[in-house]
Amino acid sequence: MNYTILGTGSYLPERVVTNEDMEALVDTSDEWIRTRTGIKTRHYSTGETGWYMALKACERALDSAGMEAKDIDAIFVSTATPDYMVPSTSCILQGELGAENAFAIDINVACAGYIYVMDMAARYLASPNINHVLVVSAEQLTARTNFADRNTCVLFGDAASATVVGKEGSGEILTSILGADGTGGHLLVSKNFDPENPFLKED
Repeated sequence: MNYTILGTGSYLPERVVTNEDMEALVDTSDEWIRTRTGIKTRHYSTGETGWYMALKACERALDSAGMEAKDIDAIFVSTATPDYMVPSTSCILQGELGAENAFAIDINVACAGYIYVMDMAARYLASPNINHVLVVSAEQLTARTNFADRNTCVLFGDAASATVVGKEGSGEILTSILGADGTGGHLLVSKNFDPENPFLKED
């Protein structure tokens, strides 16, 4: 089965935070960060939500592909930092884009998410009724970053990317092997439920 990347788009918030900026927040240094991570700068949201960043990336990907949203059959979003429990980010995008013919799925696989949703796209494109998939990865990590933890806060920023994948062309995915190891899940935790804002409320 042939698959081709028809268009790509991305969104980075304007605010750039350097390693020198991080030195003012925590006990760290440019040298410490660069030698351990290779990171020199990261982008921080200044009010943009995760879904908004994703929307801008999607609009740019569709423009790059020369396609309209109605041509998309499925929207797959990877995000570990959704703005809401409900609705899903993919459903928000479907509505905002006007992708009336697309179904929408969110997954939460953190750093590996883009690989997962691209694999999902390839598998769904093998179906005769799926011709174009919008693959999205979006994270607003700084809203959940613990800036008291010098070992992790230097790693995270905010961004979104989008890819239009279709059956046109002669490209192919040679292989993909997915796996998981949940035994270390307790080592990096972000609690999403806010007890002050429960899912159901009584009057």
